[in-house]
Amino acid sequence: FTATMEDTLDDVANEQKRYTDLLTDFWTPFKSECEEVSTVEVRSVVDALDERLGMHLFGRADEDAEEGSNRKCPSCENGRLGLKPSKQGGFIGCSNYPACSFTAPLRPLKGLGDENSESAQMEAFPKSLGFMPDTDNMKEVVMKMGPYGPYVELVDHTIVTSSTEESEEGGADGSKKKKKASKAEKPRRVGVSNIGKKPEEVTLEDALYFLAFPIHLGEHAAEAFVDEEKGINREAHVGEVTLSLGKFGYYVKFGETLASIPAKFLREELQNDPRNVTLEQAKDLIEKKRRKPDNTRTKGRFASKAAKEKLAKEKEEKKKKTKK
Repeated sequence: FTATMEDTLDDVANEQKRYTDLLTDFWTPFKSECEEVSTVEVRSVVDALDERLGMHLFGRADEDAEEGSNRKCPSCENGRLGLKPSKQGGFIGCSNYPACSFTAPLRPLKGLGDENSESAQMEAFPKSLGFMPDTDNMKEVVMKMGPYGPYVELVDHTIVTSSTEESEEGGADGSKKKKKASKAEKPRRVGVSNIGKKPEEVTLEDALYFLAFPIHLGEHAAEAFVDEEKGINREAHVGEVTLSLGKFGYYVKFGETLASIPAKFLREELQNDPRNVTLEQAKDLIEKKRRKPDNTRTKGRFASKAAKEKLAKEKEEKKKKTKK
């Protein structure tokens, strides 16, 4: 297709073919095919893919086994595993959802011809790694599968209420009013990609190390800072300084200010252990970040609104000078 298109474009460049004819030749059948498939439901597409990819994802059922045994859910034991769609891509799920929350990544769950291969071992999520010490088995570390891959979560079994529970209380006129329970605190989570190991290699100790974040470092009082030339206007703020772990590495947080810990600083000053950072070092990183513009990009879709307006103004002035 690419080679043919290049030849056709050369013909257009050499004036041997009209570009409108080229667009018509492409657009007419393309539009017709789009209209033809636009009536197909997503469910039908997923079912067709599930049937076509079933052998590759689940392997073949043994001759002596009952039909569908290769798709039997390992969690509820009576559900059927199948391909499920999501906004972030496909995954393997159980037909008994939401009663059964078993999920698995979209890759072979049963080794084809090699029972000792890595894909022959079914990775069931959620998977318990153990309990946090000194919690009377009430805080469990569980590995789960999310839209962006596996992650570990600290599950607090002491929390029995949920945000959807409601209670009744008497009003001033004696009538009963429903009151929603307070929303539970968000559990601590960390992606397995941040741990730097394969899911099957992650231990309880690894998970507990990373679940310790964010770590309280102390308090800080920052003065107001204004730089009109750079468009910086920072208000005075007093609050907590924490050490956190994000998708792109370690950082310190102070209010709305997030200051990354540079790799060189982490390696040379902290001996590759972010927990060695002191409150004074964190304050220094925060103050440096507060004295920088929020967005230093001047071009592209990630540029700040002010930068884009300034660039548009410069282009307009340049056009006016050219006309003169």
